[in-house]
This record gives sequence, C-alpha cells and structure tokens, in this order.
Amino acid sequence: MNAHKTFRHGQILRLVTDQQIANQEELRRRLAAQKLRVTQATLSRDLQELRLVKTQEGYRPATSLPEEPRRFLYWPSLGEFLLDIRPRRICSY
Repeated sequence: MNAHKTFRHGQILRLVTDQQIANQEELRRRLAAQKLRVTQATLSRDLQELRLVKTQEGYRPATSLPEEPRRFLYWPSLGEFLLDIRPRRICSY
C-alpha cells in the first residue's frame, strides 16, 4: 500500500470516527476540504478495504456492529420458497 493511500485511509477513519458521515458524497466533500481529491470509485474501494459499513448513525467499522444470530439470516428467504413442512415417516424394515 502506498503512502498516499495509507494517509487517505487514516483520514477516512478519523472522519467517520469523529463525525456522522451520512453518505459517500459527504465523505468525499470532507476529504476534498482537506485537499484529498478522490473519485467515487476510489472512495467505494477504500470503504470496502477498511470494512466500513453504512448504518443509521453513519459509517462504522463492520467489526463494531453487533452480530446478528446466524439462524435468523435465512428467515426472509424461507417465506418465499417454503410451501409446506411435513414430518418424515421413518420406516423400519
């Protein structure tokens, strides 16, 4: 990772830690105010590399979010595809 990218990542982390940043455009403007000009594509890659996710409170590290129990991840999909559940009869011969 080059020095410019490392510095930019540090500034992004500082901004999202110190302030509520609602979207990428706001973050891009705040970086531009610090003389760091980035494209939307670069900013999107930076957010992904830094593992920052957008929440109602602004961007936060994905590791700081409460983990949702895995068993509930598939519930919305089940309602779309599951038509019937029946107990399986076990036959012993």
